[in-house]
Amino acid sequence: MNKFKKLNLLFGVVLLTMITSCNNEPNLSETVSQSKNEDWIKLGKKLENPYSIKNMRLALQNLKAKKASSTSREAPIDQGFDIQPNYLYVEFQPQTEAEEAVLKQDSSVVLFDYPLDYEFTDEVLDARPVLASNEVPNYYSAIKIDSEIASEAQYQTLEELYIPEEDPYFGALAPATQKVSDKKENLLDQLLDEAYKLTGNERQDAKTKTSTTSRLIFGKRWCHQEI
Repeated sequence: MNKFKKLNLLFGVVLLTMITSCNNEPNLSETVSQSKNEDWIKLGKKLENPYSIKNMRLALQNLKAKKASSTSREAPIDQGFDIQPNYLYVEFQPQTEAEEAVLKQDSSVVLFDYPLDYEFTDEVLDARPVLASNEVPNYYSAIKIDSEIASEAQYQTLEELYIPEEDPYFGALAPATQKVSDKKENLLDQLLDEAYKLTGNERQDAKTKTSTTSRLIFGKRWCHQEI
């Protein structure tokens, strides 16, 4: 074997060694993905969200159809009433402890370390994989659509929401002394009832409905109040 063939062979061996070595090194992006592995979520029961914009609009459509076909003298729904998203269901994805700390300092955001549109048993939540000391969890929350979150943490919008209790139409921004009309109160109650019925959920409104299922996670949690 002449000198040039030996050099080519040696170069080939070195190149193959380098390629093999690179393939064996952990991929950083893959490691980050694995560190946030949330396969445990699949152990929960996915719930249909009554506050999603699509379900609220469908609920309103159903109410209008029922009133149109009704023989009662009940007043029709105000034509000026419209459903537009006023909240966002989001997943925050802080990459560092510093980002997590900034996120937690924002008093306008209530964080949950599990998805709000799932039902989990205590056993599933307790058995979640333990994160490494340098890892931070993803968080879930419902935030106002126009909120300015003072956070460096990234977030992904999972769904647009309409929370009627937070709509000025139903007196959300009105002074406490200003009474909402009975017509609007009835529409609010009917809209919530229809949305919950469409999605197979139970109301958790203490004033009108009660639920014995403590693990349901809609209602107040979407409005930033831990149940």
